[in-house]
Formats: sequence, structure tokens, C-alpha cells
Amino acid sequence: MREDYGKFPELVRLIRFLATSVRGVTYDEIMQQFEWSRKTTERNLKFIENTYEEEFEKNPDAENRKIKRFKLGIPDEFLPENVEDADITALSAAITHIKNKKISEPLRNLQFKLMEKLKKKTSLAQQNDLEGKMISVNSIAAPEPKFKENAELVQTLESAILAGQQIIIRYQGNPEPLTLCPLGIVYGPINNYLIAGGNMDKENYSTYNLILDKIENLEVTKKHFDSRGFSLQNYVDKSFGAFHSKHGPYDVVWHVLPEAAKDVQRFIFHKNQKIKPNRDKSLTITMHVDGLREMAEYLLKWTGKIIPVAPQELIDEYRKILDTAEKFLKDAKKPK
Repeated sequence: MREDYGKFPELVRLIRFLATSVRGVTYDEIMQQFEWSRKTTERNLKFIENTYEEEFEKNPDAENRKIKRFKLGIPDEFLPENVEDADITALSAAITHIKNKKISEPLRNLQFKLMEKLKKKTSLAQQNDLEGKMISVNSIAAPEPKFKENAELVQTLESAILAGQQIIIRYQGNPEPLTLCPLGIVYGPINNYLIAGGNMDKENYSTYNLILDKIENLEVTKKHFDSRGFSLQNYVDKSFGAFHSKHGPYDVVWHVLPEAAKDVQRFIFHKNQKIKPNRDKSLTITMHVDGLREMAEYLLKWTGKIIPVAPQELIDEYRKILDTAEKFLKDAKKPK
């Protein structure tokens, strides 16, 4: 019987998904994450259960005993003892491109721990070679404005997200406290957001995008919630930036002037973008996304090179920013 090695990368991803979950994951969460059918999910889970019988756990959900949650102790071949120098070199290169210190610093610590593991099984010459590679791939991001961050609040939020615990917050501008199910944190170009669900016991629950520095008080409750297979990556992929509006996503169209076509093609603006070359050497870029305010602010960087064509809401946002800036400059010039 011929083995289907094409499935191997997906199985490795599933192993890591199971091994990094604190509460365990459900059938629905796996199906959502990997876009598998129920039958494929059951088959792949059964394969992993048979392969890693001792490490595999299957437990009922704390809130709903009918729902099963699966998790996996890290199998031996995935332990840090089996790390290779190429893994560490790649990790080092990736860290230099992560601008958020909250993410990059723990990864840097992980890199050093892995190096210590590797040193125990390599010669001095190999260690020197590895350190040389680390230096050769080093790079640094240019300085730019960064958001101030309440580290304690973010750490508490992350713990609640991992544990699947409801929170109660006071949010700037809201007279009443909000009871929410925290689903993830998104670091955007304009604001950093907490993505949270309303009453997730309902089929059509509402989703909130809450600016982190507008959270004035935070309390973690003892009540757990079912994330219903919510995927933060899938959620963010629907937006340009991080924000979601009530009426999005939208069919967006940009017109790129001929003189900017070459520069524009250096960028991937969104994963679902489509670029169509025109006869006059201009480009038409289309995408299906939300986050028009963030997009309008971004397009200011391309003023005179990219023209927003659709939807009208994007044109209105773009014009509003320009009008506000023009009015501000006029008012600033008036004698006091």
C-alpha cells in the first residue's frame, strides 16, 4: 500500500495544535482550524491516538459533558533535545522581524534555551559555526512610534484567553460593565485590540473589537466558555488591519497609477488581493476585506499613487481624513 506523505505536514500541525492547548480542543475547533470535514478530523485524531497512545488525552468538557476535548503531551521527537542548528538560525532570523517586544523577548529566551540544549550534543567547532550563523542573519527594525501597553492587564487577558474564562471589564465611554469571552489580542497598525465574544451560548453571538488602552478595569471570573471553534487567524484575515465593522467585509477596489506600478508590486496588501494589469500600465487591485478606516489611513502613504475607487465608504473615509488635515492646517495658520 502506497503511503500518502502529502498528509504529513498537516498531521504535524495537528500534533502541535493538540500539544499546545491548555484545555484541550474539540472536534469543531479542529475542523475550523484545519478546514477539515468531520470524517477527516476523526480519522486524523484516531491516527494520532494510535501513534501516541500514552500521551493522548480525551476528556469531557467542563461545561458540557457531551463535548469531548483532546490534548496531547509533547511526543519525544518534538522535544527540544531534537532541535537542530537550522531551527535556531531560522528562529533568530524571524525574531529580528518581530517589532512587538512582548512577543520577541520570550522568543529570544526560547532561542537561548534551545541553544543550551544544542550545545550539550555538539562540538565546540559546531557551536562556533552556529553562533556565526546567528550573527550573519542578524537584522534590526527601524524605530517607529509604539503603543504604550499595560503589561499587567495584557498578561491577565492572555491567561483568561488560554484558560477560556469569562471577564468583566469597564470600557472607556461605556457606562455599564461588559461581561465578555476573551478570544484573542490583535496588534494593529492604528490600535491594539482585544477581540471578545458576547454571549457565546447563543448561536449568533456578537463580536467586540476593544482598544486595549481603553480598558479601565478588568476582572477574571471563574466561569468558563466554549470558543465554538473561533479562529483568530480567520477573523483577522477578513480585515485590512484589525478592525471589523457592522457592515463589512467590503469589495474594495484600488487604482494604481502607472508610475507606481513597479513599487506597488513589491507588496502583499492582503492575502485575498487580486492584481490586474491594465493597458496603460496602471494596476487594478481588488480585495474582500473590512477595516476601511485603517485602510484609508494606510493609503495616505501612497497619496498621488493609489486612488481608492470602491466602496464609497472607503472614499468617504479617505476624503474625511484629507479634509480634517486641510482644515487643521488652515486653522493653525490663522493669527491668534
